[in-house]
Amino acid sequence: MAPDRETVTEIAVAVAAVVLFAAGIVAVGRMSGQTIDGITLVGAITGFILVMAVIGVTFAYR
Repeated sequence: MAPDRETVTEIAVAVAAVVLFAAGIVAVGRMSGQTIDGITLVGAITGFILVMAVIGVTFAYR
């Protein structure tokens, strides 16, 4: 049984968001030595949570 198009779209969008989050964490890690590392990391995590919330609401009311 193959997944329908909507399921594949949801999976692709979620994976893209996770890859973007991972890239943000790597970018924060490469900026080591600066005093804003912690704040930037919290910002990346907060941004990820907000993006996933928007994605979830978008798919729920679509």
